[in-house]
Amino acid sequence: MKKYLYTLLFMAVALISAATLASCGDDDEPVSRKNKFTLTFEVNTNNPEVRESAAYKTVVANMQAEIQEQTKREFYLTDTEADHEWGKLEFALRSNYGIQTLLDNYAKLLNDKTLSCSFKMLKEGKVYQHYDWKTNYYGL
Repeated sequence: MKKYLYTLLFMAVALISAATLASCGDDDEPVSRKNKFTLTFEVNTNNPEVRESAAYKTVVANMQAEIQEQTKREFYLTDTEADHEWGKLEFALRSNYGIQTLLDNYAKLLNDKTLSCSFKMLKEGKVYQHYDWKTNYYGL
């Protein structure tokens, strides 16, 4: 009887040990690779006459100067970190009516109903996230 109890006890310990070892296998998250992220700001128009004008080139330079401090930086982040940072940036962009107002004022100045701009997060040079504005100006 003693032999039978020891065998059961040994089997119970072995079974619990095997279950514990199996559940503790590869719990660690894989190390995420950090990628190079950059930010860009672009002003666009679908009107070819406006695109060639000196006034448009001045508008582009002025708008890019407004945002330039944001776009000069490079970031080395994991995708999760980049998503978190983009969430904060997008919230700030959505709540900042200054860019939309500036775009509308320049569209009125240029009399361009197609003026738009975009703020992009690039991952290794390819678009990862973006936020776009279109003018609310509909002409005279």
